[in-house]
Amino acid sequence: MAPRQDYRTPPWLFRILNKEFGPFTLDAFANDENHLCEDYFTEEADGFTSDWGIHHVFANPPFNRSKDAVEKAYYHSAISNKPACLLLQAGVSTRWFHLWATTGRVLIPDCRINYWLPGVQLSSFNRDSLIVLFGADHWGAGIQPYYIRSRREKHSEEPRATT
Repeated sequence: MAPRQDYRTPPWLFRILNKEFGPFTLDAFANDENHLCEDYFTEEADGFTSDWGIHHVFANPPFNRSKDAVEKAYYHSAISNKPACLLLQAGVSTRWFHLWATTGRVLIPDCRINYWLPGVQLSSFNRDSLIVLFGADHWGAGIQPYYIRSRREKHSEEPRATT
């Protein structure tokens, strides 16, 4: 059986990212139940091939398509001069990370992100995550730590999961 690809962004994390790097106007990889922006692409609309236009994009793509999402976000920002923020499974030894992600600002969270599945918050996720920002006019390039723990307390309405 193939691993799940429908992990949802925790609402508290989206609020932090939207406040700090938004406002986001397009959720590029979503569905009718989990979209975080008014405008969004479903799997049928295909955020990988659709034009992101003039949108300030948030994207939590299927983990098995991280390379495609990073490449799409890079070109979107380069052509439209609009920013994009991607929440990705960490893959620092992958070719896509070195070719594409490092051309943007890479933020390394100080804790693991507990993604959601439909109807349930996971108490632990066995992979690290990255946040990649494109739009040189907005954030520049580089790799830096991103302290989510201190920001989370201010933005969380959900009870903390215990491990």
